[in-house]
Amino acid sequence: MEPISLSFLEGITKEQIDILPHATERDEIHKELLYNCIIEDDLVGILKQRKNRYRIYYKHPTKGESHDLVIVIDVKISSTIIIKVVTAYLKQLKEGCVKMKAKYFELVKKI
Repeated sequence: MEPISLSFLEGITKEQIDILPHATERDEIHKELLYNCIIEDDLVGILKQRKNRYRIYYKHPTKGESHDLVIVIDVKISSTIIIKVVTAYLKQLKEGCVKMKAKYFELVKKI
C-alpha cells in the first residue's frame, strides 16, 4: 500500500473549502470548527476511501482524550484545489485505541 500524500492540504484557505449542509447537521459540529481543523490542526489519521475521497481524523478540540473529529472530504484538483466537506462526526475512542494512540505519538515525537 502506497503512502497517502497530504500535499493538497498545504496552504489551503477558507475560500477553497466548500462545506456541505450535511456536515454541520450535528449540534457539536459547526463550520468554524471544520475550517480550523482543516486549515490549522494536525491530522491524527487518514484513510483513502476511493479516488479523491478521504476520511481525515483530528483530535477533537474539547473532547480530544475520548473522541476524534472525523471529516470526510472530496478533493478536486484543477487550476486550484477545492476541498468539499461531505460529512463530519465524532468518533469515540475505545480505551485500547487511546493507549495505542498515545504510544504512537510518543514514538513519532522520538523520530
